[in-house]
Amino acid sequence: LPLSFAEYLTFNDIKPSEIGSRDAESELQNYLDYGSFPATVLADTPELKRDYLSSLYDSIIVRDIITRHQVKDVNALHQVICFVFETVGKPFATSNIVNSIKSAGGKTSHETVDDYISALVDAFVLYPVDAYDNRGKRLFSSKRRYYVVDSGLRNTVVSPLSRNTGSLLENIVFLELQRCGYRVFAGYTGDNEIDFVIRKGQDMAYVQVTASLENEKTREREFRSLNTIQDNFPKYVLSLDRLNWSESGILQVNLIDFLLGRQLI
Repeated sequence: LPLSFAEYLTFNDIKPSEIGSRDAESELQNYLDYGSFPATVLADTPELKRDYLSSLYDSIIVRDIITRHQVKDVNALHQVICFVFETVGKPFATSNIVNSIKSAGGKTSHETVDDYISALVDAFVLYPVDAYDNRGKRLFSSKRRYYVVDSGLRNTVVSPLSRNTGSLLENIVFLELQRCGYRVFAGYTGDNEIDFVIRKGQDMAYVQVTASLENEKTREREFRSLNTIQDNFPKYVLSLDRLNWSESGILQVNLIDFLLGRQLI
């Protein structure tokens, strides 16, 4: 994995324990924009950061995927990557990619798309997350989601118009959960989605991620899924708010505090 947010700050000669909230939010925006591969962090200008990420993307695709897996339709591979990067954190369906490529005048098959996705996972570009049915207490892969190894790498491919801050935050939270050693699943309670169900040993917790809870409709949406859960495991909403929006046993935790070491289990 690339650098954690705490490691990123250290690379920039900033002590994580001493950073103020405004500076932390500014650094987090850079972390979201350019990611945290060490060479990217150490690059002096935004142009050098973008150039490095672009060359890294090209080398991963050419060396790790096209050559190793003998990919013949390079254009289809790039279309698959763009689609998955743009829909990070959303339930994944191979048929959606196949239809998207066909509507753009291309041609591919379900088997080819699945092979490309597997190659991206093998190259540690994508991380798959299976779904957990909270009512049936079972795992299923039909609503699998994928997350990208680095937000900067994702931003080299995704149009600025498609760079949703909420999905970027969800992606870096997933990576931090991985670093913390949690087993991570996408959660469902009936028709309600939960961003993450995390487990460590016999302990479990539920986690929602959003940029802010200031909007009433956003609060209603984020808390609704958690309120449908009937067990007594901890329930969290991670957001950038400094105000405490905790209610009904659901804890709002500042997302930056979590990235800097706040434990959930």
